[in-house]
Amino acid sequence: MSESTVSVRVAAVACATALLLAAVTPASAAVKNVYNWTQLWSAVVSRAPGDEII
Repeated sequence: MSESTVSVRVAAVACATALLLAAVTPASAAVKNVYNWTQLWSAVVSRAPGDEII
């Protein structure tokens, strides 16, 4: 393999990794957000009357 082929391949992998991270990060943040709201809602629904929500 020539030097230029290696550098092109490295650049392509770096670009693909950056795109993947850019796509995954908002998705994981959204999933975490939904999970947090679900936890909060289940805490509100399942609490006994008079319990404090922490």
